[in-house]
Parts: sequence; structure tokens; C-alpha cells
Amino acid sequence: MSIEKHYTNCLYIHGLHSKVNLAKTAVLEKYVERVTALNINYTAQLDAYEILKQVCLTDSIDLIVGSSFGGYLGFYLSRELQLPSILFNPAIFFGAEDKMFLKVKPNTPSPFSYFIMGEQDDTIPIATTREFIRKNKVGDNILTVSCNWLPHMIDLYTFEAMVESGIRMSLKSDL
Repeated sequence: MSIEKHYTNCLYIHGLHSKVNLAKTAVLEKYVERVTALNINYTAQLDAYEILKQVCLTDSIDLIVGSSFGGYLGFYLSRELQLPSILFNPAIFFGAEDKMFLKVKPNTPSPFSYFIMGEQDDTIPIATTREFIRKNKVGDNILTVSCNWLPHMIDLYTFEAMVESGIRMSLKSDL
């Protein structure tokens, strides 16, 4: 099954204290026709979710890829807009104390989501993410992959391998 350029418009969402990684957008460009990636200072840009949502709608985004806090935003955007997602160490566990949680209920049915979680991640513990999924009953259409070698920062080799794998799995879920 060929996966090259199956998706047309991908939104790549970077993590909390990082910026767009051009090497990772280049990887995504192997598999999608166009990548949209904004450098957002989340602490200064408090309406980041609404900005990203508008980008999804305006640019006809059909795949979301996010990492850490970008995975958090991608998780909720995916559910609200019914878009497939590939999320690396997603920080989805903020829960009921978080205002985003109240806007988009996590139990909204989800299209395919692929969670890549690093067992060496000391920032986003796998156990916390799994507990959030269990407690909030959001496991529908979420395929989780635990990588025993992976820390919080995603190396380029793992990023590419998991993006390709996530796209392949999303195509199988469409059947």
C-alpha cells in the first residue's frame, strides 16, 4: 500500500518550549503535499488553540502531527474537527483543571489517532497518559505505541519511522 502523499495538508504543532523543526517538516513533506507549521510562543499567545483551529479550517488540514504540548493541542483539535492525528508524547493529561478540557470533551468520538510514547520520557510519563485515556474513556480509535528507548525529545529517525507507521495505520483504519 503506497502512502506517499496520501494526505494533502498536514498541520505540524511543536511543543511548549520549542520551535518548528525544519528537519521534521521535511520528513512530513515526504508523505503529504503541504505542511503548515507555525512558530507559536504559547505563553504569550494564549489563543493558540483558536489560531490552530482556524488554520485547520482555512487550509483544509486533513492530518495533524504534534509533539508534547503540540500533541495536547492536536488531541483536542483532532477530536473537535474529526481529523486523524499522529501525536508524540502528547501531554493530554492536564484534565479537568484545564480550560481546553472544558471546551472540547475528550470523549468526543475520535478519528484515528496514533500515540507514540517514550518510556524514557521524564516530562510526560506514560502512566499518566494511559491513566487519562482510561479514566476519560478516550481509547476509541487510539493506537498507542510505547518505545522503550525514546526520551521526551524525538530523534529524527524515530520521528520518520513513526510518521510513516502512523500514516500506514491510519489508512488501514479507513478500510
